Amino acid sequence: MARIDHGDNLSDYIVQPGWSVNVDSYGLATSSVTFKVQDSVDKETPLVVGQAHPDSAFSYMKAHKSSSKYDRNGIATVTVDYVGIVNRTTTQTIPQLFATSSLASEPLTTHPNFFTEAAGFGSVIAGTAYDLDSTPGVGPVVKKIGSDGKVTASPCWIGTHGAAFETESGGRFIGFVNNDFPEFYGKTNYLTPNANFNGIVYTESETDVQAFNAMIGVAANEGTWNNALPNLIPSYMGTVFKAAGTNYSQLLLSQASTEVFSGAIYKVSFEIKFSKVGWHPSVYLNANA
Repeated sequence: MARIDHGDNLSDYIVQPGWSVNVDSYGLATSSVTFKVQDSVDKETPLVVGQAHPDSAFSYMKAHKSSSKYDRNGIATVTVDYVGIVNRTTTQTIPQLFATSSLASEPLTTHPNFFTEAAGFGSVIAGTAYDLDSTPGVGPVVKKIGSDGKVTASPCWIGTHGAAFETESGGRFIGFVNNDFPEFYGKTNYLTPNANFNGIVYTESETDVQAFNAMIGVAANEGTWNNALPNLIPSYMGTVFKAAGTNYSQLLLSQASTEVFSGAIYKVSFEIKFSKVGWHPSVYLNANA
């Protein structure tokens, strides 16, 4: 049976009723629109990624992907997904953050209570006053090579809880060698609070993407890296991140990966490492220096 045409000949894409727009709380808008068109038109001049939304009120949204379905009557049903950023006063969405807090293993020598007594802890772990090991077999013998090339052996020096050192002024920490202190004997590590922040932000700006890349490995004491980035840390997580006693910055941007989400929007996935003792400014660049 021959096809009988009525109404529009579908020589161009015709928007069908029932299209939708969705906006999330971070400012990312998405829309799905269905079109009808002659299948030959769709095959020769398809809708492409990056084209604006057909409704001018949502023209800030651009085509992200499309799919076409062809029926036996020479008509194509084309569904196009659009994406955009709602707030037209900025190039970014509000960063979406996922925080993970846990305990991580660290060398016991890095503990703030290791050498000198720190507030909130019990007795100092190893201390700074050492006595020559006078009990044979408690601590290992320290061997040294003299300027004449000869090897000499001498007792180690013992601090609090059986902590053994090479010299009376400390030197190399050998370990906890006295089993009279079973809580410390043989211990090398302790568990310390650790937190990672992972997040996603969408942006229309290549400059924003480049700013993320420039801040990798840089520490900060607030969430904008001295206004180089959008605020990555929501206020409910805190606003100032400085280690107690040192004021070292506690945030470090450790990762930023980027993908082109649509023709006009980049998706940046980032990771921030939090350090309770802070990131030493001699080792890490500081955005707030």
